[in-house]
Amino acid sequence: MTSADRRSTGDEVVGGRPTAWLCQLRRSADFRGYGFQLVGMRGRRGQYVQAVERGSPAAAAEGGPRVGDRLVEVNGVDVACDSHQQVELRRQ
Repeated sequence: MTSADRRSTGDEVVGGRPTAWLCQLRRSADFRGYGFQLVGMRGRRGQYVQAVERGSPAAAAEGGPRVGDRLVEVNGVDVACDSHQQVELRRQ
């Protein structure tokens, strides 16, 4: 089962999307992980969505992550400046 709850955390919209929103992903019994890959970008803080796998909880979630999105919070913890390894540990 997958689900997403997208609530804007601000009024600003860029490119048709709020600049920040809440997206809740739940793992599926028939899929390992959430189905999106993160990458750090040289000269920029944070971790960014590099890819979203077809058929994954992330792809199925309404308002789910898209390529280029920046991850700023995981399980209620600010990860905006965390390393890739720190973010991956929180995602588990």
